[in-house]
Amino acid sequence: MEDTFRLDESDEPQDAKLLIRQLVAYNDAVGPKEEWKSLLFTLNDENGVLKAGLKGHTHWQWLFISQSSRSSMQSIIDQSAI
Repeated sequence: MEDTFRLDESDEPQDAKLLIRQLVAYNDAVGPKEEWKSLLFTLNDENGVLKAGLKGHTHWQWLFISQSSRSSMQSIIDQSAI
């Protein structure tokens, strides 16, 4: 039997749940241990006043940014990671 690709325009919850379960099972079998850490990066002035920030998390050794108060904050974080 030959594999086939399919593109559906609908988003059936049961199909999405099955796909996610299978992807997680595969990643658990071949990838590093799944580690999730919530992170909050802040930029404060000399008086401690919050100027900017990023909220995100690490997952599988990747950084995911979910919210940012300033786009320039991401470049500050990127530079500090180098």
